Amino acid sequence: MTNSIELPLASDGRDALEVADAVVREAGALVREAARGTHAITDFKGRNNVVTATDRASEALIVERVLEAFPEHLVLAEESYPDTDWHDGAVWVIDPLDGTRNFAAGIPIYCVNLALAIDGEVVLGATYDPNRDTCFLGAPGRGLTVNGEPAEASKTGELASCIVGTDLGYDDVRAVKQLELLPGLWGDVQGIRIIASAALGLAWSAAGLLDVFAHSHLYPWDIGAALALVPAAGGRITDRDGRPASLGSESVVSGGAAAVEAFLRRVEGVPWR
Repeated sequence: MTNSIELPLASDGRDALEVADAVVREAGALVREAARGTHAITDFKGRNNVVTATDRASEALIVERVLEAFPEHLVLAEESYPDTDWHDGAVWVIDPLDGTRNFAAGIPIYCVNLALAIDGEVVLGATYDPNRDTCFLGAPGRGLTVNGEPAEASKTGELASCIVGTDLGYDDVRAVKQLELLPGLWGDVQGIRIIASAALGLAWSAAGLLDVFAHSHLYPWDIGAALALVPAAGGRITDRDGRPASLGSESVVSGGAAAVEAFLRRVEGVPWR
């Protein structure tokens, strides 16, 4: 585990990790309440990449709360600030509702995702599951907690014992390659899960609910929190080629360090990204 990083303090004196916890829970409560009503899709950014009014409302709340606490910081937010440069300064990376298609269909698998990057390095992450009232919160060197209880990434190194999670993303060519990977992988693992919320799958891989999570087409707001949560939990998060992942990584493998290594060996040379 990396050394603890000193996190900035909010204008009211709160630690940034405390702010992140409060913000994702408040946004998650908004999402949870909205789920009781209609979930009309208001916009299509692609064939299966949709937006609802709840995405926009959650994002507006998060942006407001973050900038109240840290008025000098920037935001990179999926719907309203997608082009902010995350390489310099303090930037909050926001996915207000990851798994929107699940949400719109009434499938209770989605989350709120929030991270803070300083000069391109993610220093904290928070992923909140409003359906299970569960918050994955962590920072490198400070550990991972799940609703305040310490949690760790998987310790297994045997692929045959692994539950592997994956999602298909919005690039059809890459998605087909990923689907083609699964039949050959099936006999070597204990189980495969496709949940349609990349951020939640990544959080599960940090906390050991999944041994490995692999995805071939991600955006900074999808991966942001996991870049803090996984190392905080003693896990490993890499790109498709086994290099350290960053906010610029489109393909990612995350989970327990030994399980990730076993997965990378198994898929070496397979064009799934």
